[in-house]
Amino acid sequence: MGILLGLFSILFQVAIIIVIVKAIVGTKKRHYRWLQKELLVWEGQNLISRVQGDSILGIYRLARLSGEKKKLDMAKAVTLIGAGFVGLGIIFFIASNWQKIPPDFRTILVLGITLATLGMGYIFSFEKKGFSSLGTSLVFLSSLMWGGSVALIGQIYHIPVSENWYIVLLWVLPIIPVALFLNNRPVYILSSILLLVWNFMYSAETSLPNYVYPIIVFTVMLPAVRGFSAGRWVNCGALLITALSCISRDAGFDWLSLVIASGFIIYFLYRQTERVYLYAATFSFIVWAGAFYSSHNTWPNIYFLLPLSGIMYVTYTYRSKINLALCLLGLVIWQNLLLCSFSAMAHSEIDEAAFFIFQSLLGIILYIAGIMSEKKFSFFEGIYKIAGIAMIVLATYVVTFQGVLDDVFKERNIVYLFASVFAAGIITAYLIDAVRSRALNKRTVVLECAGFLVVMVGGLFIMAYPSWISLNTVVANAVFCMCALLIVFFGVETQKPAVFNFGISVFVLFIITRYLDVMWKLREKSLFFIIGGLILLGAGAFFEKQRRKVIERMKNNAG
Repeated sequence: MGILLGLFSILFQVAIIIVIVKAIVGTKKRHYRWLQKELLVWEGQNLISRVQGDSILGIYRLARLSGEKKKLDMAKAVTLIGAGFVGLGIIFFIASNWQKIPPDFRTILVLGITLATLGMGYIFSFEKKGFSSLGTSLVFLSSLMWGGSVALIGQIYHIPVSENWYIVLLWVLPIIPVALFLNNRPVYILSSILLLVWNFMYSAETSLPNYVYPIIVFTVMLPAVRGFSAGRWVNCGALLITALSCISRDAGFDWLSLVIASGFIIYFLYRQTERVYLYAATFSFIVWAGAFYSSHNTWPNIYFLLPLSGIMYVTYTYRSKINLALCLLGLVIWQNLLLCSFSAMAHSEIDEAAFFIFQSLLGIILYIAGIMSEKKFSFFEGIYKIAGIAMIVLATYVVTFQGVLDDVFKERNIVYLFASVFAAGIITAYLIDAVRSRALNKRTVVLECAGFLVVMVGGLFIMAYPSWISLNTVVANAVFCMCALLIVFFGVETQKPAVFNFGISVFVLFIITRYLDVMWKLREKSLFFIIGGLILLGAGAFFEKQRRKVIERMKNNAG
């Protein structure tokens, strides 16, 4: 339960990081979108040539937008729904009268109707002009009827219920060429969904990983997308669902998630403009780390460093901030799973407080990595710092609750204690280097180092004396409060309103949490709401007044 709580906290932290990163890069993406649209206008007015437009897009690694914007076709939707109803009606009619029809005529009947429908769909799609929607619907109808035909014919040969994955496979394999050669998007979506269903049915009935499924998707389905974004998302989502399911399966399924991750990264390198494949590859590698731990609890997964290094190299090459946030998520999860494996080998239980204290120290190291990357990789500096400060604040916040300290420190986890001491050694080395290099002459560096020192010393003190519950609670709350104040001062010093507002928010969170902690115990709950409301109104007015003053001063100084 403890490790699940910890991993959920990490996922929550990274979700916040991704939201913040999205907010940072959102403006730039809107500019890119504007540029993609304006290029079409400029080319249409012969201000620039198409070659020049492609060169501009290449500089920013952007894909060319289609000149036409597709609209929802109501006629196509109606005909597709109608085709579905007709198909179901035919299937139910044949099924209800199945025993009355001679066996030989049954096969001829179902196959004949299916092929006739497919033929009419082809004629209306390509031969008769103006009836393409009807033709698309008839082809889709024939694909549905083929599934019903396979199921009904299967009764003749008495295919066992335990082998139903055969029926799905016989349904999907013939309609994939129909979707590809006739460029029928509804059938393509149907094929993608059926492949996913077949994958899970095969694994459920055989207890074996289905390696054929990702191979079919990567070699057949995704190359045939050709700008069909819905098809790309359906297949990518299906592969990610398959990878996620490997976490709860038996040993052997973890390698399936690795195959999926490898396929995504190869496909991204082939289609470099579509970042979704890079994000999916990184997420799948993270899932592989979880699936490996689930299958080999006491086997530390040191192999994860190899794909992580490759993904980081690709991330830096293509300058993807979103993917760097995902990589940091993978690094944090892998590191904790590694420590959990060592803990299992040492028969040492995981306690939540030690877990979260280690996360706060890991957050400091990520923040230091952001500082170190200022000179060489300034483009990614903010991602490391955002990830680090989010981990520090959230991990420290969890430890401020006395219930957490009281319940979990029953037995010291030597593995997390050693890892925390090692992390503290890295932080101490940075602090010593900052003193030697006289970096402390800068007030911003002093504030950063003070925050590192407070979090590190407070966390190690709590881990060293786990039985001092009351004192540890005071220490944890003092550390969290100091972090909030240092963030506020740092925002003022760097003239960054966003950092200042974040510090104020953390401080307000501290006040509200402690108020709820103490005042909720009152018997008269009306006093709780009245006093709380008055405090919040006063605090809100005070902080808003101070915030406006500070931000106005920042603007004046910037001017």
